[in-house]
Amino acid sequence: MAKRNELGEWKKRVKMEYVRLQQDKKSKKADDVKLAWNRNRNKMSNVLSEKQITWNDSKVTWPSGPKLPVHVSCMKSAEVIGSEGNSLSVGTVLNMYSIIVKSN
Repeated sequence: MAKRNELGEWKKRVKMEYVRLQQDKKSKKADDVKLAWNRNRNKMSNVLSEKQITWNDSKVTWPSGPKLPVHVSCMKSAEVIGSEGNSLSVGTVLNMYSIIVKSN
């Protein structure tokens, strides 16, 4: 009987150790993913800041866009929200079959 209790206890210990190792592996992988994401984000922001400097120094200007229709106040609008919750851009949704009513 004593051998059965020892065997059962060893099985419990092995199982607990296996579960602990699996949890450690999962948390390590999650940490690695977070670190890689942060490193990539920092690299990307550094490259973009360098590019922003060159873009500001250049003499290139954007051509003016098309004139907005008269009924822009009643058109649907779309807003792009970044991953940090800040609003990146707001624009109107142009409909292919919009009816423009001109009043004289």
